[in-house]
Amino acid sequence: MAAGTLTINGTPHNLPQPMQNGYTVQDNARGTAHRMASGAWVWEVTSTGLFRAFTIEWTGLTAAQRNTVDGAVGALLQYGAGSWECYTGSTYTVVLGDGGLPRWRIRKVKRNSEYSFAGSLTLEQNA
Repeated sequence: MAAGTLTINGTPHNLPQPMQNGYTVQDNARGTAHRMASGAWVWEVTSTGLFRAFTIEWTGLTAAQRNTVDGAVGALLQYGAGSWECYTGSTYTVVLGDGGLPRWRIRKVKRNSEYSFAGSLTLEQNA
């Protein structure tokens, strides 16, 4: 697999390269936090390890590149999880995160019917 490849049910989806500074990884804990009467936070964790959320942002995508992203999202919706080789080279089992579907902004780039797409997608580590 190549960096940026999301493999779902054996089918690789080579996601477009993110925009400059358009790739973030956030570490999260599984569980919930409660604020005590003293003001202190207490965590009830369901897993001792951290899990990651990967957010990929794009600008200037062609319709074909957007279709690649939409196809990968559709496969994740159908099969539930996939194998993500992130841009740093590590591989994780991921599910759709942050509401699931990508958010697209569309703008016309020429006088004819050519459009450019900008958007973002969040994948969350599942295992």
